[in-house]
Amino acid sequence: MMSASACAIFSGIAVMVEFLVPEEGAMLPNDESTPMLTEQPCLKRGAHAANSRLTTQGGAMGRISSWDWEPGQKTVVESLSPLEGHGWQEEPYVSPDGETLAAIVQVGEGEFSIRTNDKVWEATFEKIWYPKFSPDGRLTALCQQDMEWALAIDGEMVGEATDYVWDTMFSKDGSKVVTMYKAMEEYGMAVDGEPWENLYGNANQPAFSSDGAHAAAVVQVVQLAQADIEGFKKGVYTVAIDGTPWEGKYLNVWTPIFDEKGEHVAAQVRTGVHDYTIAVNDKPWAEKFQFVWEPVFKPGTDSAAAPVRVAGKWGVALDGKLIWQPRYAQCLELQYSETEPSCGPSLPLVTASLLRLVTTLHGIRPIPP
Repeated sequence: MMSASACAIFSGIAVMVEFLVPEEGAMLPNDESTPMLTEQPCLKRGAHAANSRLTTQGGAMGRISSWDWEPGQKTVVESLSPLEGHGWQEEPYVSPDGETLAAIVQVGEGEFSIRTNDKVWEATFEKIWYPKFSPDGRLTALCQQDMEWALAIDGEMVGEATDYVWDTMFSKDGSKVVTMYKAMEEYGMAVDGEPWENLYGNANQPAFSSDGAHAAAVVQVVQLAQADIEGFKKGVYTVAIDGTPWEGKYLNVWTPIFDEKGEHVAAQVRTGVHDYTIAVNDKPWAEKFQFVWEPVFKPGTDSAAAPVRVAGKWGVALDGKLIWQPRYAQCLELQYSETEPSCGPSLPLVTASLLRLVTTLHGIRPIPP
């Protein structure tokens, strides 16, 4: 037997799963002991991620109605060679509509700017990094001036300059921009350059709602002395939304996500040394597991699904209840379909070829590469 991975679809969710695959020529019989979860809708091709994290970090296609859709060729810049007088030029970045190329350039000793096609920002900075186009086509970068960092949009500094900023993210339409933010050894987030009112000794794993109305991050709300294991076991981390922390404190928190409307937040939480579960709006599931992976909201609801580990095998739980029995070597990256099509009959056979692998579980099949 050998292990291999495939993308499978089941119960309205697409997921990466790892199977034990027989050697070529071997056949597996139908697994009659496997429960057929026929009450769950299956999924046809074209699953999309409900996780707002996948749609808010510049992944939206922007204002495509304004793009030039005429067939043919268009020259947007004659040459990518450095312009005259520039000491060097870094790698180019391309706008969503494909008509603007941007690159960091050295315009003088210790002076840097950004070239866009054959033009250059008027402003110069001591340092520039992480150029990134927003979904609406604006060019952002993280810039240092007078030893302080700030977000710049189309060459203009936005909001307060501070010790450091990083991890630029966008709302789905690009109208809102958020970064991680550090000031005086405290951390948080800044939306359009304006920092949270409450900052923390540690903040990481940012999330941004698709409408740009809310930002969230994992924050440390209890400071520990060195080697304070007992204090750690009481919980030191939580999720802050727009700077306001959840009341619950956990040993660890990972990957907060918003639902599609930005009204609910779910995250992986560690409630005990060996206990992991999902918390939705600061309410942990009653069920605990050996481990969990990143949750995903069922579209249009506050219900969350997540891969969970039970007795060394992985399955999927919805609101804490198993909807896929734990039988996989690995299971991660859940995605919901946009619709819930009707299901056909169950598929009866596991074949020897991974790319043709079909299990007896209702509606699971791999998506070919």
